[in-house]
Amino acid sequence: MQKITEKFRREVGTSKNHIEYINMFKAYRYRIKPDPEQIQLLESSFGCARFIYNHFLELKISLYASGKQKLTKYDMDAKLKALKEEHPWLKEVNSQSLQAVTMNLDSAFGRFFKEKKGFPSSSLTQTR
Repeated sequence: MQKITEKFRREVGTSKNHIEYINMFKAYRYRIKPDPEQIQLLESSFGCARFIYNHFLELKISLYASGKQKLTKYDMDAKLKALKEEHPWLKEVNSQSLQAVTMNLDSAFGRFFKEKKGFPSSSLTQTR
């Protein structure tokens, strides 16, 4: 989905000197029609990402509860290599998507501690 911002000029009230700029977003919706092989690849990518997220979330929670060192994104990326050796099916997915999961988890914990936004929850499979 692509978003394009455009600035529009709008005069407010009766004063001609006061001009306000507002951003408007345009959204485009695309429908994809993957073939069965692509569907299988997408489902395995989502499953691996969910596994990595839940694994490192559990690890971060246990380290936080025990009061030991915290686990950063770089620590998780280093452990990801060993985790791939332990679970060979993780090698089927590209590494960038798995590293993006560790980055998202690290930023979720950062928002929790800095902004008190909400504790990161586990990623569950949802069927419609």
